Parts: sequence; structure tokens; C-alpha cells
Amino acid sequence: MKIKELMTKTVYSVNKNQSLNEAAKLMWEHDCGWLPVLDENNKVIATVTDRDIAMAAFLNGKGLADIPVTMAESKSVIACRPEDDIKATEEIMKSNQIRRIPIIDKSSSLVGIVSLNDIALAYQAGNKDVDAMGVSETLAGICSHTHKVHSMAAVA
Repeated sequence: MKIKELMTKTVYSVNKNQSLNEAAKLMWEHDCGWLPVLDENNKVIATVTDRDIAMAAFLNGKGLADIPVTMAESKSVIACRPEDDIKATEEIMKSNQIRRIPIIDKSSSLVGIVSLNDIALAYQAGNKDVDAMGVSETLAGICSHTHKVHSMAAVA
């Protein structure tokens, strides 16, 4: 199965000049926890998650309206193409511990997104190209700890 058959084509996004408040508002309004950060040519230059926003507020001690997206974004962008295979995409998600992947065309413009939710729902709907073991292994790979987890006492 090709990613283009599974991807969500309506993707909400922010640009680097917007505030984290604007990003959080979009996430709330559209029930998502991740946004791509686009440049003026619709190219993905970064991503930001709801966790990135929360940590930026905590670490900077400022309100979200006073923190630009650039203070929280992840500049490491891992993307797939619409013609990529679902199994290869699951492997990328697992090895990079990411739940969502932007889908870009040959000019690197955003055309969609695939999330772990999309894959799990495709399995639940009976899609023969998605199997339970693949979903399970992808989730386990995403969720495995790669570093020591710090307690809040250590941060305070």
C-alpha cells in the first residue's frame, strides 16, 4: 500500500513567525497534537508538538503568546513521499520514534500527513495491507525509552 492511499490531505500548519499560542489554538480547534512549520513556499522546515509547546512554556517561564514557534520547533524533519510503501513508513516511524510524518512531493512541498492513528485505523477498518503485528511493533518502537527519564524533583 502506498502512503498516498492512507495519508490525511488536510493538514493544519504554522509558520516560524507565529506564536506558540497560535499553534496551540490550531491544535485545540482541530484536535491534533502536531503541526508542520512551513516556509513561504509551503515547504516543511520544522515541526512542533503539543509537548514541545508545554515544555517551551515551562522552560522559558513565559506565556505562549510571548514565545515564537521557533523556540519550540524541532528542526529535524523526517518526511516521506506519497509513493512510499506503508511498511517502509512504519519502519521510519519506529526507528525515529515519531508518531506523525509529513508527506512531501518532489519539490518538498507538503501534501499530507500520516500518523500512527491513521495506520491503526486502517488496520481496524480491515485494510489488508496493514497488519496487527506491524502496528504493534511500530507503536512499541515509538514508545521505547532511548534515554534516562528524569523525575520532576531533578528538574526543580
